[in-house]
Amino acid sequence: MNIVEEGIDVAVRIGHLSDCLVTHGDAGALAVLAPALFLAANGLVLGLAVMTVALLVRGRMFNAPAAANQART
Repeated sequence: MNIVEEGIDVAVRIGHLSDCLVTHGDAGALAVLAPALFLAANGLVLGLAVMTVALLVRGRMFNAPAAANQART
């Protein structure tokens, strides 16, 4: 699992936790924080997507293939 997948996994878990708290009618401190945590998780996913597209556009997402003469050594 790379860092992008880990970030998405964490964001999904945070979003799910906050969504569960709000739907079950919890009135504690976590319920108050749930909307902010949900927005933060969505922001993290959006940021990862934007960074991924930026890397793709700049051609830096994947390493360039090794040259044929370097691959033999």
